[in-house]
Amino acid sequence: MSVLPTNRREAGKLLVGASVAAAISPAGAARVGRARLTLRRATVEWLHDPCGIDTRRPRFRWILAAAKGARNLRQGGFRIRLFAGAGAGVAPGTVVFDTGFVRSDALAWRPSHDLPLVSQAAYEWRITIHDAGAGSTAETVAGRFTTGLIHPGPWQAAWISAEPDGTAPTQEVADRQRAQGRVMPLFRHDFRVPGNIRAAYLAIAGLGHHACFLNGVEVQPGGLSGGWTDFTRYVIYDNHDVTALLRSGANAIAVMLGNGFFAVENVAGRYAKLWRSNGPLRLIARLRIILADGSEQVVTSGPAWRTRAGPVTFSSIYGGEDCDARRIARDWATGSMGPEWTRAHEIAGPGGALVTNGVPPVSRARRITPTGVQRLANGNLRYDFGVNFAGRPRIVLRRARAGQTITLWPGELLMPDGTVDQRSMTGQRDGRDGIYFRYVARGDAEEIWEPRFTYTGYRYLEVEGAAADQIVSLEGCVLHAGLARTGHFACADPRLVEVHALIEQALVSNLASVVTDCPHREKLGWLEQIYLNATTVTLNRDAVTLYEKMVRDMRGTQQPNGMVPSIAPEYVKFLNGDGSDTAFRDSPEWGTAIVLGPWSVYRTYGDAGILRENWAAMVRYARYLAGRAQEGLIAYGLGDWFDIGPKPSGPAQLTSLAMTGTATLYADLDAMARIAAILGRADAARDFAERAAAVRTTINTKLYDPVQARYDRGSQAANAMALALGIAPPADRPRVLANLIAAIRERDDHVSAGDIGFHYVVRALNAEGRGDVLYDLLKRTDAPSYLAQIASGATALTEAWNGDPANSQNHFMLGHIEQWFYGGLGGLDIDFARRDGPPIMIAPQPVSGLASAKAAFDSAVGTVACDWAVARKRLRVAVEIPAGATARVRLPVTDVEPVREGGVPLSRIVGLRAVDVRGSGLAFDVGSGSYAFETPYDPPAAR
Repeated sequence: MSVLPTNRREAGKLLVGASVAAAISPAGAARVGRARLTLRRATVEWLHDPCGIDTRRPRFRWILAAAKGARNLRQGGFRIRLFAGAGAGVAPGTVVFDTGFVRSDALAWRPSHDLPLVSQAAYEWRITIHDAGAGSTAETVAGRFTTGLIHPGPWQAAWISAEPDGTAPTQEVADRQRAQGRVMPLFRHDFRVPGNIRAAYLAIAGLGHHACFLNGVEVQPGGLSGGWTDFTRYVIYDNHDVTALLRSGANAIAVMLGNGFFAVENVAGRYAKLWRSNGPLRLIARLRIILADGSEQVVTSGPAWRTRAGPVTFSSIYGGEDCDARRIARDWATGSMGPEWTRAHEIAGPGGALVTNGVPPVSRARRITPTGVQRLANGNLRYDFGVNFAGRPRIVLRRARAGQTITLWPGELLMPDGTVDQRSMTGQRDGRDGIYFRYVARGDAEEIWEPRFTYTGYRYLEVEGAAADQIVSLEGCVLHAGLARTGHFACADPRLVEVHALIEQALVSNLASVVTDCPHREKLGWLEQIYLNATTVTLNRDAVTLYEKMVRDMRGTQQPNGMVPSIAPEYVKFLNGDGSDTAFRDSPEWGTAIVLGPWSVYRTYGDAGILRENWAAMVRYARYLAGRAQEGLIAYGLGDWFDIGPKPSGPAQLTSLAMTGTATLYADLDAMARIAAILGRADAARDFAERAAAVRTTINTKLYDPVQARYDRGSQAANAMALALGIAPPADRPRVLANLIAAIRERDDHVSAGDIGFHYVVRALNAEGRGDVLYDLLKRTDAPSYLAQIASGATALTEAWNGDPANSQNHFMLGHIEQWFYGGLGGLDIDFARRDGPPIMIAPQPVSGLASAKAAFDSAVGTVACDWAVARKRLRVAVEIPAGATARVRLPVTDVEPVREGGVPLSRIVGLRAVDVRGSGLAFDVGSGSYAFETPYDPPAAR
């Protein structure tokens, strides 16, 4: 099934202001039959009803639903019509674009030329689906969207700040800032709306983070507005439909700013991974108001706005936040402004282009309550939330005295005396180590406080300075990017379900403006996990727009010679004293994310746009990495980070840098050959394929022992990489696999591979059908293992295999086993780059001792699901294939005759085709629908 239309000759009919009643059926006459296909959901730019797209060539996508019991349904074509809404420059309801009938089975469409979209305006799109076997559906409203400031957009606004750019603080102010940090600014602007309001759209960027209020109501409560970028290259702005927050007559817009990554201050006693500054905090805003009579009013930021110091006296993305509620009145966002409000300063922007936020923002997902509270010997109260999460506290106080100071200390672990231990959060020393939230009360009867511009990872919270009877409630606000859940996994072994939950908790805790490594100590976008854990991310959450953003960050960090630093955005450069790169800045296994990241996204979602957009950057990196070879080998960097050797965890110990580095180069070149073919670059495809073959030959010549059938030093990582990447000679693969398994068995079914190698261990064993080895590894309850982490009290995946309390207790990098949970045990293998079958493969791998498993994934074309169970020597497999798609089903049996579907032999199933019996099982292709297969089955014996 294709993903995007390849023939658009009938698409793109521009019908501005027209009343359309064109025929939409292939034959030219409208024919609406009984609906077997209906619209299930639709997106624009991968988002449901997005507010603020900034392209005139948006990507429209949809998923179909089939009538109950229907099978083998395919879309034969579609028609999209786009209707004007408020602010579009024509009467609402006017058709501004019509594709006409497009003959295609693709569930997606993108215009080949610009659509007539207006900035900060609303649109509705409708779709008619042609069922290939039953005519067309009635036209359906697919969704709505509003535009942002379409580049080059008419901002007509100025960046403003509380202080002029380039002005050095006085000595007194500088000393205060070093001791306590700088006070965060507030901004206000009052304006009048001269009539009734039809619609209003706000575009705003506040650096580092902002909180915006209209008439005293927060526009986006409980999150982190804005995004993390290299602000000199691009700046993310947010868009909001604020129609309901404005009124005819007097209005007020107010903004608070916080540091974020725009400014990380060096303040005594507060933790920070790094220090940086981009100058004064600043904002830019544009509010477009469409009045009922069709006229419009534009309110923009400028020197007419007023500013003053706010209540936030310290703001750090790392070290926490301090707030003195006495500093401002409760009605500061709407009340009268006194002489402390002065004119804002117009200031230059940070240098980067303004780009709309295409990623669902970091927001408050939920609030959780403590599972217990204990009074400590020091008089403080310690709360236990029962789970390690990324977020911040929310406290409700009563009868707090004016000036009373309450300090909230978060911690992942505890000291022997029960106080919080922040060593795992800072990597520095035991006990408290500079991360806290401090509130100075105003003295009201009741006060509610939640930090605004920061978050951290923690389980425990120690409260200092408040009596128990003053605390009405204390909650944990769970924060992460609002990416929709897409995957579900379960099985009969509750231990595996616990491991899945452990990994998922670490995943959501690290979904921010990038995929972070941990939500406290670093909060940096380390690149190796972006591709090595891509399956873990994308099968559990709808992350395509986040990946598009992260790849843009990588492009922004790419050096003139093609090198890609190991973190993006590169908020800190890991350099030697002479200015050269350390292994932490330039390591092949990290920089390769610029190639293998987009490649992973394409394989999961099927949109080649991410490959086209990043082709030039990928070519530059592939050339750079190849140029680093010495005698054909790439032997620098970090290698298999955090593998388990005789020394403390860190750079690779068991596998040579030459093995991981050169194998990574091969993976790059092989992927580039396949990408070039997809993009129609035949010459480049041949060139990269030849170069990949040469590197494979080098590895097999210099790093392979054909007598022993082992790679490099025989480590788990080395042999797994050779198998998973297709480097091992076909005839030798069984012996290399045997050596990999032996290396695991020799350690009593424990892993020794690290951050890089474990991905390939899982991938190789899954591809070779050796889920039994993975299951044995997963069942280990002694360290190093997942279950050992759980047994020691971990509720999120830890940084080190052994759960070392000196390391992070909420770390995402070792979550690779999700590949097997979904793709092996769960049977779901989605790959839009598959060369020998449809993108959807359903191939469950039962293992001895496990009675059942099920997995579901909301893919780019709809929900794919597999649910299997083994009982009384019978295997039952229930399969769901989305409408409009086909799939290849592979059952772990070789005899077709006794297999039944709904009690019927396979030979009688309409639409089933390409029955194929191979060593790996019985394979056949089926169309959309729900199926229930059953067959005699002897569970595989333990090996």
